[in-house]
Amino acid sequence: MDSLNGQLAEQDKRVNKSLLCKLFGVMKSSYYYGVKPKPISLEIVKHKALIRQIFTDSKQSAGTASLPYL
Repeated sequence: MDSLNGQLAEQDKRVNKSLLCKLFGVMKSSYYYGVKPKPISLEIVKHKALIRQIFTDSKQSAGTASLPYL
């Protein structure tokens, strides 16, 4: 879906985006998010990797109750 949004945006800047979103049943905010995604910070990536590692090390049993310090 993201690549379709990008292709539409590049093909014709004059396209009525509101009309396209309405025709395809897509929220305008979703369209704009797909065209221009927000960057992900390195801190968040590291944090998610740590959580995944703890979860894996716990044999997939760690949950929110056992990870309060994160």
